[in-house]
Amino acid sequence: VMILSGCTQPKPETTPTPAPAPTPAVAAEKKPFALACYPAGGFHPLRSSNRINLSLFPLLYQGLFSVDGQFRAKEELCQSYTVSEDGLVWTFLLRPALFSDGSPLTGAEAAASLEQARRSSRYEGRLKDVTKVTGSEDSVTVTLRRPNAALPVLLDVPVFKETEDPQRPLGTGRYYLAGE
Repeated sequence: VMILSGCTQPKPETTPTPAPAPTPAVAAEKKPFALACYPAGGFHPLRSSNRINLSLFPLLYQGLFSVDGQFRAKEELCQSYTVSEDGLVWTFLLRPALFSDGSPLTGAEAAASLEQARRSSRYEGRLKDVTKVTGSEDSVTVTLRRPNAALPVLLDVPVFKETEDPQRPLGTGRYYLAGE
């Protein structure tokens, strides 16, 4: 063993490679992004009936949940939730989120959106068992007429904040409406 180890070439001395100097983070540049839309059709997620505008709403508005490819609820604006023992009262804790004007999402605004949705022709069928929606600072409480374990899947309803322009409410989505 001693003979073999003596026959190998000596290991070259290694010099530690200096760590690269950190590069300053580059701020993300905001650039306008345009998609085809129909402004005359309005952008209100409950009242617009224009198909092109409806296809853009998931970019502008988020719900408490979205529905994945396997038809399972995926938390969006909802951070967590609890259900009463009788299955009639659901309380949804909201994650921190901002509307496109920079104002924070509150439980009252989320509740107002759900309350309007349950009275709209677009969502009244899926929310027919909802008897009451209330909001606090960071949560929304939904009371049902009868238990429904699938309620989160039904709550992919867009949450919005009304503005002076009734056809252009604010959303919490990744994009916002700019210009005309």
